[in-house]
Amino acid sequence: MAGKWFGPVVVGLVFAGLVGCGKGTNGIPDSENPAVYAKTIKQKVKDFLADVRANPRSTSNNAAILLETLEAHPNAPVGEHKQKYEALTEKCKALVDAAKKSPTSADTKKLLQDMGALADQLPG
Repeated sequence: MAGKWFGPVVVGLVFAGLVGCGKGTNGIPDSENPAVYAKTIKQKVKDFLADVRANPRSTSNNAAILLETLEAHPNAPVGEHKQKYEALTEKCKALVDAAKKSPTSADTKKLLQDMGALADQLPG
């Protein structure tokens, strides 16, 4: 019985070893790769914006959750985009407060637009 699955397991392990499991570009682990981090944050912001469009009442709560992620950027591989992460973090802080007052106000909508524009400047 063991022989039936042994071959595919060995092939899978060899393949994983060849592709560098957990390695990003240039052999840098994904957890330390600025391009991977940028792509991840960009996608998180885009997903957040899509969620808010679908349910504007969730803006404040979802922004607070996103803010936790953005506030971790000083310990992340930000590369040359440090200022963009700082700006995203500040916009998100302002958004949490604005959305608590009114999730559909002009201020809230402007902050959402600004965050989308900043995310678009990140690679990925």
